[in-house]
Amino acid sequence: MAWTVALLLSLTVAGWARAQRCLVLPFPNRSGDPSLDWLGESFVVGLRTAMAGSSVTVLSHDERARALELLGVPAGAELSLASQMRLAKAADARWLV
Repeated sequence: MAWTVALLLSLTVAGWARAQRCLVLPFPNRSGDPSLDWLGESFVVGLRTAMAGSSVTVLSHDERARALELLGVPAGAELSLASQMRLAKAADARWLV
């Protein structure tokens, strides 16, 4: 009986850990040089790659785009903090960067 409870508890904890989702928003290009626009998104991709082996899932560009679409927000819009938090909630993310 005790091993069954321990197994169920460990599966619950493992499932909870796998469910950790993080929404990382691309940094805006404040330089004024449009050729540097790719830098903001590259940070998201790099962090997603770096966190691939951990229990935290960094949401992809497509997942972020779906959440934006769900909220009716254009993809290139600059978001207020409140809008960023609504976006994270729509994407079912536990953390927002």
